[in-house]
Amino acid sequence: MKLYEVVIKPESRFGTPLKGDTMFGHFIWQLVLNENLLAVPLSDLLERYVEEPFIVFSSAFPKIYMNRQDYFFLKRPELPLSFFQGSIINKDTVEVIKERKKQKKKKFIQVRSDLKINCEAKNLVSEKEIFAMYKEVLGDDFLEFCPNTLEISCFQVHNKINRLTSSTGEGFAPYNQIDSFYLPGLELSLFVLFDESVLDIDELLTILEKIGLMGFGRDASSGLGRFTLGEEQELELPDFSDCQALYTLSPCVPIEELEKIYFQPFVRFGRHGSFLATSSNPFKNPVLMVEEGAVLIPKELPDKPFVGTALTKLSKVEENTVGQGYSIVLPLYFNSMET
Repeated sequence: MKLYEVVIKPESRFGTPLKGDTMFGHFIWQLVLNENLLAVPLSDLLERYVEEPFIVFSSAFPKIYMNRQDYFFLKRPELPLSFFQGSIINKDTVEVIKERKKQKKKKFIQVRSDLKINCEAKNLVSEKEIFAMYKEVLGDDFLEFCPNTLEISCFQVHNKINRLTSSTGEGFAPYNQIDSFYLPGLELSLFVLFDESVLDIDELLTILEKIGLMGFGRDASSGLGRFTLGEEQELELPDFSDCQALYTLSPCVPIEELEKIYFQPFVRFGRHGSFLATSSNPFKNPVLMVEEGAVLIPKELPDKPFVGTALTKLSKVEENTVGQGYSIVLPLYFNSMET
C-alpha cells in the first residue's frame, strides 16, 4: 500500500467536520455514481474491504511549511498530561501543576514529515501559536482582523418548510445549525492509505476533486463543504519497530488485542447520501467509535499501517452499506518510560 498526503484548501464554510469516515462515504458514493472511475468493480472492492481495506482516509489536520520543513498539527494524543512532563521526581508540586495547566491549553501536537510523534512538552502547541505561525508565513494584512483561531463557528438560521404548501405552516419554527469557517489561507492535510493495485494517485485526486466541487457533508447542495486541492506528496510508510504506542488519525473501531488504550468515545450518527438520502429511512444505525487522537498500546506491534475493521449492518434500506472503521496509525514515543 502507498501513503499520500493531499492538501485540502477550504473554499467555503463547512457544516460537517472533515473526518476520515465521512470522507470515505463520499469516496464510495463517487464510485457508485460513476462506475468508470475505477477498473475494478465496486462490489468486489467492498467484499474485500471487510477483510482488507483498499483505501483508508484520515481526518484533516492543519499544516504549514516553515523553515523548509512541513509541520503537521495533529490533535493532542488522548494521554494524561503527565506523559508530556517526564519524571516529576524532585520537582516542586506547585510548579508541576502550573506547567500542567499551561499544557492543557495546548490542543495540538507538532509533527514533522517523518510522522513520528514524540510526547514531549516542547511539541505541544496551542491554536493561538499556530495562528501566529500562519500570520508570519502568509503575511496578509487581513489576518490582522481575524481572531487568534483556525476555525470560527457561527449559527446559520434555517426554517422548516412544508413542501406541499411551500410555506412554514402553523407555528413559525426557525432553528439554528452551526457552520464553521476556516482561517483564510489555511491548508489542511488529508492522509490517504490506498492499494496501488486498485487505484493510482491520479484516480484518487480526480475523485477528491469531484467531492470538492460537489461539496462535503451537510448542506452541500446549499454551497457548503467546497474545497480545492493543493499539492500532494508520497510519504514513507510508518516504521513501528521501536515505537511504544500507536496514534490513530481518524475515528475507528479497533479490534486488535491491546494492553491499554487511551481515547475519547465518539458516536457516529450516520446518514445516507445521494438518492438514499430521500429513502424511507435515510438514517444509519449509530456506531460507537474511538475518536482520532487515541493512543493504543498493542500486545504486539503491527505489521500494517492501519488498525480497525469495516463497519457493516449500518442500514435498514441498503444491506450493502459499508463504513470505515479503520484508521491509519502513526508510531508514538513516550517522553520517559518512568511516566
